Amino acid sequence: MYNQLLIALITYCLLILIQAKVSHNGKLLDVYKCLRLYWERSFSEFVKALYKSPGRTSKGRRRCKVDDIFEQTVRQYIDGETEHLETVTYDLI
Repeated sequence: MYNQLLIALITYCLLILIQAKVSHNGKLLDVYKCLRLYWERSFSEFVKALYKSPGRTSKGRRRCKVDDIFEQTVRQYIDGETEHLETVTYDLI
């Protein structure tokens, strides 16, 4: 058990030293993941991969505008447009 703890601490310290050597301000987990992929390649390839900009342009999961939906539902209720709320069938289209 002590061996595993010591190995984990040594690994953590080495990752921090690598992060400091390449002046990376990101997450330590990013350094670890990149190091796992570029273990057998040159150090310069590792640094290039670490600083490579992400290829995805997605901004992630969007939040639902609950307030707008609530206001729209209240407006429909006030205007008497509630027939669609009383149907028991579910149409996907």
